[in-house]
Amino acid sequence: MAKVVFRPSGKTIECEIGDNLLEVARRADVYIEAPCNGSKSCGKCKVKLLTGEVNQEVSSHLSDEDRENGFILG
Repeated sequence: MAKVVFRPSGKTIECEIGDNLLEVARRADVYIEAPCNGSKSCGKCKVKLLTGEVNQEVSSHLSDEDRENGFILG
């Protein structure tokens, strides 16, 4: 199990490792803009990972600077 804490709301939810972050956010009633519904085609779901780690494919919607600064796609 993993724990996700959404900031600034502080909402916390447990999920399975490998769960889609956008779906986890929705289960926690946290809104993340995602017009493409998580298909990684728009880049609107960019969020910052404060702690922990994720396995994510490289996306053209994140620059090298974004990745270095901890941004991921939901």
